[in-house]
Amino acid sequence: MPVKLEVGEDEIIVPETVTAEQIMARYEEIKVSDVEYAEDINKENLAGLLVLNCSYMEPAEFKTLVNEHFGNVDELLRCFQTYVQYLINDNGIYGKDCSSVLSEKLFFDEYLVNQAEQLHYLFEMYHTDVENSKEYYDILVDFIYRDENEYLTFDCNDERLEGSGLASLQYITANLIVEDFIEYDTDLYVTGVGAEAVNKIRDIVYEHTNQ
Repeated sequence: MPVKLEVGEDEIIVPETVTAEQIMARYEEIKVSDVEYAEDINKENLAGLLVLNCSYMEPAEFKTLVNEHFGNVDELLRCFQTYVQYLINDNGIYGKDCSSVLSEKLFFDEYLVNQAEQLHYLFEMYHTDVENSKEYYDILVDFIYRDENEYLTFDCNDERLEGSGLASLQYITANLIVEDFIEYDTDLYVTGVGAEAVNKIRDIVYEHTNQ
């Protein structure tokens, strides 16, 4: 597992401002062309870029990009949902032969990149190490729900690094393990942690747009 970046209990991490120019430069790096549905894939990956980083952008710049490429926030969030859906390929493997760019390649802040890399490792082990998959499942659920995270630098509600970055990773994680909620955590499934995650990221995006 990638070594986590250490953060003091009272240390607040404030990512540097991400500009529209940085967003579009990264977008040009990850764009695809000679594949089927390239236009849709590119739009979904741009949605990932904008949602993951919206808290670290100037609201006016964020709103301009949303209006230019999506028309409105609802369309942005619809494309983001599809981005998350396609992070898993048909065999259930995260990040292999999938059309969505991995979240660690969409962040700019080193702490968020590191957190996403840690989650990537856990996702991969969860899907491939069948004998120990329940152990990895528990770590992921601790991150998104139980606030008992021991393995990652931050849990999803960590006030040391607030904003759309951790909220997006919570949403991604909830979607990647939702099928096993029924088997392992019926009560968790019933309480709708996935819905909780999507409402959280939706509120952040709308709040940022309206600033």
